[in-house]
Amino acid sequence: VDSLNVLNEINMGANSTMNYTFAECPNIRTLSNITISRNVTSVEGMFKGCPLTSISNITVNVSGSINGLFMGCSQLTTINTFRIPNVTDLSNVFSGCSNLTTLIGFELPSSVTNISNLFNGCYALTTIENLTFPNNITEANTWYPPYLETLQNITINSSAVKLTNCTTLTTIRNFTLGTSDCSGMFEGCTSITSDIELPST
Repeated sequence: VDSLNVLNEINMGANSTMNYTFAECPNIRTLSNITISRNVTSVEGMFKGCPLTSISNITVNVSGSINGLFMGCSQLTTINTFRIPNVTDLSNVFSGCSNLTTLIGFELPSSVTNISNLFNGCYALTTIENLTFPNNITEANTWYPPYLETLQNITINSSAVKLTNCTTLTTIRNFTLGTSDCSGMFEGCTSITSDIELPST
C-alpha cells in the first residue's frame, strides 16, 4: 500500500474499528488531505511503524481511542494540521516518533481524558507551543517529550497534567494555569530559568 486516498472513499459502518489497519506498511511515507469517518470508533496503532515523513491536513473524527496511532514512526519529522475533534484516548499517539521536530495545527479536544506518553520518545521535539490541556484529562503520565526545553502559549486546565522531573525544561512563556491544584506540577524541573506567572486566587 502506498496511497491512502481510498480512505476518503470507503463507507464505514457504524461502530467500525480500524486498529492496526496499515501498521508496518513499508511504502506509506506521507499522509495528506484525509478524513476518517465518525462511524469509526477506534484507530489504535493504525499507522504504527510506518516510514511516514510528513502528515498534513488530516481529520480523525473518531469518538473513541487513537492510542498509538503513529507510534514508532521514527522517520516522521513534520505534522501540519492534524484535527481530532472528538477523541478521548490520545495515549502513545506520537510515542517513538524520534525525529519529529515540527507540530503545527494540533489541538487537544475538550473530550480527551488520556494523554499518557503522548510525546514519549520524541527526542527531537524540544518545544511545545499553542496547546490547551482540557480539564477532562485524568491520565497524563510522562506526556511530554524527553528533551523538552520550552513551553510557550500553554494553558493547563487539569491537575493531572504535570511536568514532574522534566529536567531539560528551561523556558516557560505565556503560561496559564486554569486549575486550583498545582501540586507537584514542576517538581524536579531543576533547569527552569524563566519566571512563571501563576493564577491569582
